[in-house]
Order: sequence, then C-alpha cells, then structure tokens
Amino acid sequence: MHASFSFRMVRQALSVALLTACSLLGTLAQPAHAADLLEMIDAAELECLDLIAAATQRAEQSAAGRRWDNAVTTLVHQYGIRQLNARLEWLRDARATVERLRDGATLED
Repeated sequence: MHASFSFRMVRQALSVALLTACSLLGTLAQPAHAADLLEMIDAAELECLDLIAAATQRAEQSAAGRRWDNAVTTLVHQYGIRQLNARLEWLRDARATVERLRDGATLED
C-alpha cells in the first residue's frame, strides 16, 4: 500500500534524525550547547508540523471516497498523524527541559 510505504519512510527519516541527535548528546549535553540542542529541536518540530499537515491533507482526500481502500488509506494516515503528534509532544517537552536547564534549573524543579 502506497500510504504505509510513505509513513515507513517518514518513520525511518525521523528515526535517523533522532539517532543522530542522540549520538551527539554526549558532546551536546553541556550547558554551553543548549542553543544547539534547541536549534535541533526546533528543526525537528518544524519537520513534524510539515509532515502532519501533509498527512492530514492526504487523509482528508482519502476520506472523501467511499471505497474500502479509501477507508484503509485514511486509517493509515491517521495512524501516522498520531505518531507524529506524539513525537511533537515529546519535542516540546524536550525543549521545555533544555530551556529550564539552560536557565539554571534542575530536572526536579
């Protein structure tokens, strides 16, 4: 199915980006690098928002039909949108944590 293939590619691209970010964390996990971390988070958030917008548009187009394959395609798009929204929520939490740490707070604050 074409829709699941596109979401597989999205998941792979985001996973590669996340693994790259994690591999850099050893170097970036210092207060002096907060701006770099926030920049990476901002870029990932914008990418998620773009992907959510595109998937939402495709889901709406798929839902317009009454055929079985349209319904299944819509479900696949909705699944991908939910995954992207969860990633977006995590990125926003990560941003808030990095900002607090940058400003001198601890994780317990």
